[in-house]
Amino acid sequence: MGGSKRTVARNRPDGIRISPIRYALKVILLSPPEFSARASCSQVLERMAESRIFVFPSLSYENCPMVVLEALSVATPVISPNHPSMAGIVRHQREGLVFQAGNAQSLAAALREALHADDHTWSRWSNAARQTHTERYSETVNYQQLISIYRNVMHSKLAGEAQPVVLA
Repeated sequence: MGGSKRTVARNRPDGIRISPIRYALKVILLSPPEFSARASCSQVLERMAESRIFVFPSLSYENCPMVVLEALSVATPVISPNHPSMAGIVRHQREGLVFQAGNAQSLAAALREALHADDHTWSRWSNAARQTHTERYSETVNYQQLISIYRNVMHSKLAGEAQPVVLA
């Protein structure tokens, strides 16, 4: 990856704290990354698809971040914090790498590992990312889950029962 351009695209208002990722990138890269201005959704997806890895350095607890699902959908492995909600989405050494949330050194170590991963390892992560998206987050799967919820609610209403909704 020597000499390749490293772009960090963000679609956030100015003033959002991104210093942990700047620190981690500064520690392991020979040249500083280029931070782009706002990008459209299609531009972000294109950049994700062209990327070797997607870094999600969130300091906040996020339930199911769409941007991570988008990265998985284009087979781009993810570096993610170890927030409990993320454990079911990105598993360490499967769909990418997991680092200790809020720890810049842990993030730097994950970035270093990703940048030095051989093609076989990257392909394994990439294939798992796509597979995880297809099996758990694709439009078809989400549609089936939504229909299942509606059917369960309708069935319980017709039966006059108040039953918990269970996802299939």
